[in-house]
Amino acid sequence: MAAPKKHLLACFPLLALLLASCGCGLLRPRPEGVEAQNLVFQAKKQLSDISLQEGEDTSMVLWHKSEQQGIYILQVARDAKLTHRYHAGQSLTLLCLQGKAIVEIEGTRYVIEPPSAAFVPSHAYYTVVPNDPDQDFAALAVFAPPYDPDDVVLSEDD
Repeated sequence: MAAPKKHLLACFPLLALLLASCGCGLLRPRPEGVEAQNLVFQAKKQLSDISLQEGEDTSMVLWHKSEQQGIYILQVARDAKLTHRYHAGQSLTLLCLQGKAIVEIEGTRYVIEPPSAAFVPSHAYYTVVPNDPDQDFAALAVFAPPYDPDDVVLSEDD
């Protein structure tokens, strides 16, 4: 009987390590003042219901917003571009949903197409140029914190 207890006790450090690597909150104290929040959301709009309106070159439609982040559908017409800009107080992740685009971030060009993504840190200049003659570019644009149109700084080069 003593051997099984010894074997069981030997498993506790391994179990604690496994739980810690999984992010178990029991082993990781939450910083004071930080509340747990539900980061799962149900979209109020279907992606298929969102499209550029007649005469629009670009569009950004709110999909979901919380205090920490905003999720939008960004669309850029196939023959347009999102001009050279940066966001002073927000980081941005673009998850390509449709089409293809060249996303230039601080002078480096990246081609994104479904299901690739691009991360643009705050204060980093970027531009988005669709690169698919057959369809407009569409991406989930995740801003942290939420998008603020007054925070957009356009380059004087464009």
